Amino acid sequence: EPWALFIVSAGALTNGLLIALSHASRLHPALRPRRVAICDGDTISTSNLNRQILYEFEDRGRPKSAVLVERLPELLEGVAATALERHFEAADLAGFVATAKAAGERVVIALLTDTWASRHEASEAAALLGVEVHLYAGTHFTGGRARAFGAGLDASWCLACGTEQLQVRLAEEAAEECRLRE
Repeated sequence: EPWALFIVSAGALTNGLLIALSHASRLHPALRPRRVAICDGDTISTSNLNRQILYEFEDRGRPKSAVLVERLPELLEGVAATALERHFEAADLAGFVATAKAAGERVVIALLTDTWASRHEASEAAALLGVEVHLYAGTHFTGGRARAFGAGLDASWCLACGTEQLQVRLAEEAAEECRLRE
C-alpha cells in the first residue's frame, strides 16, 4: 500500500528514522514512502553534530528540515519531499493529509519532538483529522523513549488524552529498568 510520512522534528530521532528507512527500503521497496514532509523550526547548531549524523559542520545555522530534504534523495530515491521550516502547525498536517489521501496514500505520522506542547498539538490535530499517530518518540533527561502505535488504534485517541496514563507507564518502566540494573 502506498504511504506518505509526516515527521514532526528534524533532530536525532528523525536522522535515525530516515537512515533506517533508507536501509529497509533497499531490501523491500514497499517500505519507501512516496512523499515525506519534515516539520521543524530549528536551525543546526554545533551541539547537534555529534548525534544528528545527517548534518555536517558546514550546515550550521541552516534550517534542519531544509537540510534533511536536500539529503533525502541520497537516502530515499524518488521520494517527493517537503521542508516545513517552522514549528508544527495543524494546517500543514491538514494539507499533507489531503494531498496524500487524494493520491491514494496511507498517512503515517511520526511525532519525534522533545516538547510536550508540540506532541499534544500534533496528536490532537491528527485525531481531529481522523489520522493515526504511528510513532511517538522523544528524548528525556533520563534517556530516550519511543512508542509505536499499530494500524488498529482508534484514530480518535490523542496523546493529550493518554498523557497521564503514559507518564504512569513510563515511570513504572523506568523503575523496573532500575531494578534490573541492580
